Amino acid sequence: MPVLMVVIFAAAGIGLSYAVFSQTGLLAKIQQVTILGDPNCGYTAEAADGKDSGVITDFRRPAADSRYGLIRCSAIKLKAPLYYGDTDKVFEKGAGQYMDSGCPGEGTTILVGGHDTTYFKTLGKLKKGQIVDVSTGYGQFRYKVDRIRKGKAADTDLWQLDAKKEQLVMYTCWPFGSIFGERSGRYYVYAAKVSGPVIAKGAAQDE
Repeated sequence: MPVLMVVIFAAAGIGLSYAVFSQTGLLAKIQQVTILGDPNCGYTAEAADGKDSGVITDFRRPAADSRYGLIRCSAIKLKAPLYYGDTDKVFEKGAGQYMDSGCPGEGTTILVGGHDTTYFKTLGKLKKGQIVDVSTGYGQFRYKVDRIRKGKAADTDLWQLDAKKEQLVMYTCWPFGSIFGERSGRYYVYAAKVSGPVIAKGAAQDE
């Protein structure tokens, strides 16, 4: 009987704590930090919830090497934390965005890389027409794959950083999974923006 009472009281305590956190909004904030990191991009977890349209007039780019989002594609079971920066340290923890490219919502190219043996190991399975979702602390974005190309790491023209329309460009090393031999090959997947808020021109500021 004493053991049963302990279990009952513990369950009641957990339920009460959940209710308190939910009512105060702390639960949402905890989930935000756990899933996305703390993006500090001008929007709170509450403001970003379900935001897939509209115009953002006050935006701060994430701090260097900070986690600010999540890339997902259910079709190939891709799920990678998104960091602002593309250092070796970042690539050990998730996908990394080239900092001279745009952020989701800025209307240009978002260049994101990842290791072909870890977070981007299924990138080669993506096909034209499939959807890639990017969740951030300031909005939800959706992109549709329209092109796939192979090239060399030195082929900077493949980055298309001056694109006039927003696109997500994901890349990884190619041939896939190769441990020995040449590793200067790159595999690029291009996906055009389908939905998501727009960051007003001139609104973006560096952290």
